[in-house]
Amino acid sequence: MATEQLYKATDVRITQLTLIAPSGATVFVRELMTELNIFEDLFSSTMTGNIILTDTLNLINSLPITGHEYLEVKFEKPGDQLQFSKIFRVYKLTDRIRVNEQTETYVLHFASEELLLSESQLISKSYSGLTISSMVLDIAQKYLKISRSKLPVQAVQTTLGLHQVIIPSWKPFYTINWLARMALSTDKSASYVWYEDRDGYHFSSLATLVTKSPVQQLIMSPKQTGTERDPTFTDLQLSQEGMETYTFPESFDTLRNLFAGMYASELITVDPFRHAIQTIVYNGTKEFDRHTHLNTFPMIPNTMDRLGVPISEHYSAHRTVHPVYTKTEFPLKYDQWAHPRAMYMAGLHSTRLQAVAAGSLRMKVGTVITVKLPSANEQTRGAKQLDAFYSGRYLVTALRHKINRTSHACIVELCKDSYTQALKTSSESPFIQQIKSS
Repeated sequence: MATEQLYKATDVRITQLTLIAPSGATVFVRELMTELNIFEDLFSSTMTGNIILTDTLNLINSLPITGHEYLEVKFEKPGDQLQFSKIFRVYKLTDRIRVNEQTETYVLHFASEELLLSESQLISKSYSGLTISSMVLDIAQKYLKISRSKLPVQAVQTTLGLHQVIIPSWKPFYTINWLARMALSTDKSASYVWYEDRDGYHFSSLATLVTKSPVQQLIMSPKQTGTERDPTFTDLQLSQEGMETYTFPESFDTLRNLFAGMYASELITVDPFRHAIQTIVYNGTKEFDRHTHLNTFPMIPNTMDRLGVPISEHYSAHRTVHPVYTKTEFPLKYDQWAHPRAMYMAGLHSTRLQAVAAGSLRMKVGTVITVKLPSANEQTRGAKQLDAFYSGRYLVTALRHKINRTSHACIVELCKDSYTQALKTSSESPFIQQIKSS
């Protein structure tokens, strides 16, 4: 563990960066490394990455590198007890360029070995009388051989109900993600995801993840924005929690959200055994109140349009027709998971923030971050204003560790599905009335 003092927020100590050949031969490549990138993604089955090497040892021929190697990576932040430690599987070499007679550069791409194991086999199996979480755990242990250290029992959140399912020659990760779509938590939230972070694999409901306490905060530098500086923070602490830059790739897309069913939707079920047709509607505001969220207030206004209907009651904006079979127990009732999951996912992705910050091992996908952004209003001395709608709690959905020999940065993507204050709306405004009647 790191015992040295942290002098800069971007300091990093690489303790292991070793290529391991199938023959057992090893090469420590830290001095050949130009850049190391490790990617975590909440909606990807495994971690991936790449390393850019400036090779003066002719490793491609002398090791050799043939796409069956392993890469052992260990690094830590000086003064921090946390450590990144993982062995990846190399699967691709690209961008090989000859620099001079004895030097060439290239990129090695790697991933968790479970990704290759998943692509190497198919599952043809039936499960009966089991929870979905039990099925996921069985697939992970029997087909992917994921150890308890990488997937402890507590990392698999228990799902609701006992079910029957037949898997018709599907790859393990495809099967797990298919099951995740239909899984309901004990509070009936349909938002399960399977993902990997530096600690291992997880099968968890997003509605559970968003309730966690923030692992850290991200703020803009006070000297850049005029936001209030906490007098108890040192310059180093401010650097650790400060963002170099941030952008909003997307703040909202009302048309897309209508199409995705975030605001309202309608399900028509057809039961061929009972010759019955049923229509079920989903109101985005009511669905919001049924589940847990990052912040308190929904992103859905309650004003009426010129048709005299709020956006949360335009049910035909997203309509699907689906057969149901009363004589079978699975899939789990379609009306309980399909549309509610689509609403929850659309809401979560409606606001996305990308930030560049000092490297951190406290941030992982699936963790909550508190973001403090300055208001665009002119700031005066005294109390500083924050952006009321875009500050607040965010969920880390993607993370890139960008490392060279001496520095570590994080490029992080954050999403949120709610505001810290309520939207002010009024259907009685004369101007709104004029727009509706025009």
